Amino acid sequence: MVQTSICFSQNDDRLSYQAYLLDHINDALIACDNDLRLTAWNHAAETTYGWEAGEVLGKPVDEVLAYPDPAPHDIRQMYDQLLANGQFFGEMIHSRKDGTPVFIESRTIALKDADGNCNGFVSVNRNIAERILAQQAQAQLAAIVQSSDDAIFGNSTEGLITSWNKAAERMYGYSEAEILGLRSHVLAPPDRQEEVDRTLEKVNRGESIEHFETVRERKDGRKINVSLTISPIVEEGRVTGSAVIARDITLQKLAEQKLLKTAEDLARSNAELEQFAYIASHDLQEPLRMVTNYLQLIERRYKNRLDADADDFIAFAVDGAARMQHLINDLLSYSRVGRRESRFNPVDLNRVYTQVVSNLSVAIQEKKGEVTCDPLPTILGDELQLAQVFQNLIANGLKFHAQDAPRVHVSAFRKGDYWTLVVKDHGIGIDPEHHERIFGIFQRLHGVNEYPGTGIGLAICKKIIERHHGKIWVESQPNDGASFHFTLLAL
Repeated sequence: MVQTSICFSQNDDRLSYQAYLLDHINDALIACDNDLRLTAWNHAAETTYGWEAGEVLGKPVDEVLAYPDPAPHDIRQMYDQLLANGQFFGEMIHSRKDGTPVFIESRTIALKDADGNCNGFVSVNRNIAERILAQQAQAQLAAIVQSSDDAIFGNSTEGLITSWNKAAERMYGYSEAEILGLRSHVLAPPDRQEEVDRTLEKVNRGESIEHFETVRERKDGRKINVSLTISPIVEEGRVTGSAVIARDITLQKLAEQKLLKTAEDLARSNAELEQFAYIASHDLQEPLRMVTNYLQLIERRYKNRLDADADDFIAFAVDGAARMQHLINDLLSYSRVGRRESRFNPVDLNRVYTQVVSNLSVAIQEKKGEVTCDPLPTILGDELQLAQVFQNLIANGLKFHAQDAPRVHVSAFRKGDYWTLVVKDHGIGIDPEHHERIFGIFQRLHGVNEYPGTGIGLAICKKIIERHHGKIWVESQPNDGASFHFTLLAL
């Protein structure tokens, strides 16, 4: 039972009943005498402060309640003020038994007799920790909202603007005083008014809108591109408004438009270059064929009939014309890669490999080479162009060999949605500094007399693989062979 010096009634039953009620109310009931020694301590006080009544009754109130580090309120000074004012109401910090602080809302009165003499004090203290934490959280949230780079504001269900952060002021040009209470339609240009109505209706139904890109209008009339995320505010199961986060994406949109234009210009330039290469190489075929034929005719008719220098000159001219013919044919092949329509069909790469090895059978026999293969997948692609890739890579493996007979092996493994094909040789290898360069058009690492060719084969491979939405690269070191990897989308 709570000890108390307060006399509630002369009726023992009522005194017992009132004492019971005071002991079981939700707020801490504390009383002390004129010497500020505790005389009452109910059950809620035990819960709030962690002390049992028997531990604190008779002790000085400030010894029990004062929060020492630092003490934000002088409890004795408060009681001195009570003698003058008769009551105190306010918030303070008290200490629990374990030394931790507890936020209290206290209502304290001085108990005086008919002559005005003080007989003691009684306090009703309420633990407001949850409210303080909520206030702190709300203050932190408000600080975050104000410091955000995105415009954040609130709307009522009718579309009236109810809050407005600093970023919104910068983005839209309206101050908080100007905008609060206006309908959010003021932020949209005339042709977007119905859009605002539709989004408002959607959010009022409890739906969210995420990353919606649209156009809004500043106070000065300038249009800006924005990305909007709008969330309903729900209280007790009912939508009471909405929170809007707006990000200015005007610069992003300008960059996207510039990038798109650049891509279109590049595509047009590439198309024009391919067209030029095709026309140039195609139109050069006939005059070069005529030059080659006449040079070969001169070589047959006049060989050994002129002096040795003349024979050499004619041989050089015939060889140059032949190499020019190969160069034009390869350039024509390169230009045709991008001109074929992207109609892909299932392609059995085992069949492609078999056909390519058959095409290269003479070269394999002449070099006493060996070409082997693991089982290969069926993929979606252009069979003719993929045969070009296999033929170029296997032919390179046969060509760029060391002293030993060339050996080339083809394998495949799957990773995710792609197959990776590997064409590995045991040839002279490639220095890593040239790994990117070799895929450029007309890029050669060796002279024509060492290894014949036009330097366009790998460029054709790269163009074909990229057309198949894959990529190609080489892994190699000098004198340690080369492994050409390329990826193809799995069927």
